[in-house]
Amino acid sequence: MNIIIFGATGRLGTALCRHLTGHNLKLPATEDFASADGPELVRMIRESGAEMAVNTAAYNNVNGAEGDGYETCRRANAEFPGLLADAAATVGIPLIHFSTNYVFSGEKGSPYVESDVPDPVSRYGQAKADGERLVRENHPEGSFVIRTSRLFGPPGTAPESKRSFVEIIVGELSEQAASPDPKPVLVDDREVCSPTFIDDLAEAVTRHFIGAQQPVGIYHLTNSGSCTWFGWAEEIARLSGLGVPVAPRPLSEIKPRPARVPPYSVLESTRLPALRPWPEALRDYMSKYGK
Repeated sequence: MNIIIFGATGRLGTALCRHLTGHNLKLPATEDFASADGPELVRMIRESGAEMAVNTAAYNNVNGAEGDGYETCRRANAEFPGLLADAAATVGIPLIHFSTNYVFSGEKGSPYVESDVPDPVSRYGQAKADGERLVRENHPEGSFVIRTSRLFGPPGTAPESKRSFVEIIVGELSEQAASPDPKPVLVDDREVCSPTFIDDLAEAVTRHFIGAQQPVGIYHLTNSGSCTWFGWAEEIARLSGLGVPVAPRPLSEIKPRPARVPPYSVLESTRLPALRPWPEALRDYMSKYGK
């Protein structure tokens, strides 16, 4: 199958490229599509010969979206997905678009299912929710919106690709392990959701959506189970074998952030089988890619 992937150099896009072996992938550069209008996207898709479009491009600076980054966030997370969905509908091919648990307020108190109505509490979350809506409105017969959360795994191929939380914590643990006076690594014990290994997500997307006859609509795909940032860091520390503990950051040391975040935004899948537990996926990642 000919597949055009927008955002292929990011963490998730790179993982999808690793898993989509046997397919003919078209990977437009960010500078070629980031500011494209509808007709340009239609031309790009038609010239690629794509039979499916995948959008992993996104603006992920949640706090930055509350300030100077808002317009960039709005363009990348709302306007562009809407234009791309319209272009895919015009050409007559399906579109897979990725979204986030941050479209929810986190006040429900139990896991969110696909039919729950978004109620974001940040500009980033609102832009992602608007992107979902535009994708579904502009391509109702051929669009798939996949919500996920806390992606970890190898960085993308783009020079600006960031380290995931796992690498950040391992780096801090390693720094303390090398210190003559090691101290516990402090991590916020807040914000419950599900860490998700990009290889597990990419494999599930490949299996369920590439060439498969899956009903259109919204899907939730995360590793099963949930934790706070501190709970995640505890498991990373245990698997690292560095012998440095982590501890909850005292509330007095937590600085206010520009963006509100959902306190409990676990995503439950009611349409597809659950992915394996996140601690198992984390163990495989750290074993496979090194500590």
